[in-house]
Amino acid sequence: MKKKNKLLLSMLITIFATICFLAYAPNINAESCTVIFRAEDHNITRTVQCGHPIGSLPSNGQAGTKKGHTFKGWYTKKTGGEKVNAGTIIRNNPTYIYAQWKEITYILRLISNGGNQGDRNYTLEYTEPFALSKFQPTRTGYNLRGWAPSATATSTKYGINSTVKELGTKEGEVVKLYAVWEEIKYNLILNSNGGTPTSRPVTLPYTANYNLGNFQPTKTGYTLKGW
Repeated sequence: MKKKNKLLLSMLITIFATICFLAYAPNINAESCTVIFRAEDHNITRTVQCGHPIGSLPSNGQAGTKKGHTFKGWYTKKTGGEKVNAGTIIRNNPTYIYAQWKEITYILRLISNGGNQGDRNYTLEYTEPFALSKFQPTRTGYNLRGWAPSATATSTKYGINSTVKELGTKEGEVVKLYAVWEEIKYNLILNSNGGTPTSRPVTLPYTANYNLGNFQPTKTGYTLKGW
């Protein structure tokens, strides 16, 4: 009886162990498992013994590059999932592991370039849109035309109501845009105040000089004293 009990116990233990193995090690039907690392623009394939740790991972450089992003690590899914490390057990054949990326954060600096409001800094993620209309500096005698990457630009790259994104490509990079100004023009009307001719209109840029000697009206019995 004792022998039968021992035999029965041994059989139960074997069955239990088999069930546990199948439950915790599914799909292990081969001695070797193929591990495929999905990098940004290529795949990296390795062979690992099934049911064992993956071991070393491809380097950050082997993951490739993605514009405006930094390498986050290797994960079990393309998005979300669990982060993979050297101790991760490989159970499926094949096993796919995915490179994940994080958007960089950069600083957009809007420089008023002679305007009255100084500069403004905005911290943005790579794909985050930004409306340039949020900052519209003023400058006496000028109208704001738009923005350009150069302080001496005479033409704009972005209008005053443009929306920009993806300007920086490195973490912490400072991207500068400078205000581009257009000088206003105004009308100067010289009125002879009873003299002849009666008046002269002149259109002038804001910073232009005008020689009042160019208009010398006359009036009988009077000399022109000034303006």
